[in-house]
Amino acid sequence: MIYYSDKKRKQIAVSALINGSKQTSEAYSIPEDQVMPYLENLVNGECSLFEVIRNEVLTSAQNKGIRSTCESWGLSSECLEKLISAFPEFISSKNYCDTCSLINPQELKTWSNVSVQPAGPNDESSPKKKRKTGEDKRKVTNYSIDQKIQAVKEFVKGTNQSETARELQIPAVNLMRWRDKIRKESFQEPHVENLYGVQKRGQRNKMFRDLDGRVYEWYKENKDRKNIDEELMIQAKNIVKIDESEPAISAIWLSSFKKHYKIE
Repeated sequence: MIYYSDKKRKQIAVSALINGSKQTSEAYSIPEDQVMPYLENLVNGECSLFEVIRNEVLTSAQNKGIRSTCESWGLSSECLEKLISAFPEFISSKNYCDTCSLINPQELKTWSNVSVQPAGPNDESSPKKKRKTGEDKRKVTNYSIDQKIQAVKEFVKGTNQSETARELQIPAVNLMRWRDKIRKESFQEPHVENLYGVQKRGQRNKMFRDLDGRVYEWYKENKDRKNIDEELMIQAKNIVKIDESEPAISAIWLSSFKKHYKIE
């Protein structure tokens, strides 16, 4: 029998609850009869089932990012963003757990279509929704690319990301989305496909446009330099360097960027 840590056992149990023991057994390459005790421990544990699953999803979103978590759990980005907004510090309220603990395993498979609320709909203690006045409406801020990058730098280096988000007065879900886009997409293939793809798929992403605009502004002031290709790659790296890790810059982006701006 393979030994797993408590955290890994919990992950296997949650997978078995959602996907079934057979599929989980194949995914983790362990015997099916080893999966069932993990599931039983989860069911009989002190925490409610939904609370355990919710915390697993939120932890994944914090560590792996929104896109990866949505793919792993089969969730829509809208559902995950609602969940993060409802629990910015990953702390549940008693009312919420009491309400959601009534959901059975079969219903959990379709929970991504359910709108997440911080309190149960039948909870009389829940405050009534008030019509917002002009003063209550949340101010919408359009952040520049420089402001987004600087905010993400502060966010990723903070020991308590929820607290950092509050200090920045920017929702944590926005900061996580910007972080993932900068780390995993900017100046890489998704960036190229969105801005320069032959098949236009929807609206061009503003962050990608702004990033290329930054690089092009630098180029106009430095186009007489030697080794301009290398200089452009370095400039792109410097723009999206948000921590100690080295940003990945795709050669496909460089060629597409030069072609678009007619750089020889």
